[in-house]
Amino acid sequence: MNGVPVDLPVQSLVGREVTHIGLAMHQLKIHFDGGALIDIEGSWNLCDRTGKVIDQQCDPPTERDAYRIHRLLSQAVAAASVDAPRSFTLTFASGDALTVLDDSRQYESFSLRVDGHELHI
Repeated sequence: MNGVPVDLPVQSLVGREVTHIGLAMHQLKIHFDGGALIDIEGSWNLCDRTGKVIDQQCDPPTERDAYRIHRLLSQAVAAASVDAPRSFTLTFASGDALTVLDDSRQYESFSLRVDGHELHI
């Protein structure tokens, strides 16, 4: 675990809309307008506006019934926060909140590309 830095530039995602979500065996890619991207290879969870977990990282992915991450498509980020060194959370206009965690000592948990900068955590 490298730790999520307190100055992770997630505030730059506020106002951006999710345009594409890509799923792979051990990876989730969330694309935003303006070329921003979060590439998640570690743990994540999606909660609805009441705080109930409605989707999360599952390994192996074949253990899951269905993904619900698609709810973020066309949603704009309304707020962003960092809980250093553990995680960051994006809250969307719908009230859904996506939390991405840095919980692996061996592997990269996520990368963030925004405004010409790319960070690997």
